[in-house]
Amino acid sequence: MINFDRLPTSIGTDFAPLPEGEYEAKIMKAEMRTPQDPRKPDYLSIQWGVFENGKRTGTVFDIMTESEKAIPLYKLRCLIEAMGLNLTRFELKDLTKVIPGKRAMINIEVSKDNNGNDRNAIKVIGLAAGEKPYRAIEEDTAEDEELPFVMGDEPLPYADEY
Repeated sequence: MINFDRLPTSIGTDFAPLPEGEYEAKIMKAEMRTPQDPRKPDYLSIQWGVFENGKRTGTVFDIMTESEKAIPLYKLRCLIEAMGLNLTRFELKDLTKVIPGKRAMINIEVSKDNNGNDRNAIKVIGLAAGEKPYRAIEEDTAEDEELPFVMGDEPLPYADEY
């Protein structure tokens, strides 16, 4: 028999804020959007899937704008460099075709939304020297990745004959 009083009153989501720090992430979705304020230009909306130990643990939303201000320009440059893209002249809408599925390390902070609730954002201001909002994931180049099998500790058969 189901006890109504023991049923949850809400469901959890993967949109709960993650602790501040650097996380492995993958771009799940990238699309151009029109802001509610018609005086503002369209922007690139990016949905990052955040992973820890190979398991998706959260989602972070990010925005890129075409702006002449230093912070948005710096953020855009860091993203392009982390993605390993070789772009010289492009429009934000071009990125919607090439960045979905790309992975990077992202720096996350906890900030407040317009309603005073905690939310995650990409950290840009207040990073330590040498840190960036996004950075490339260093690929593991261990020698055993080149082999289509795993070598065990057992001696090879007939090893004495060689």
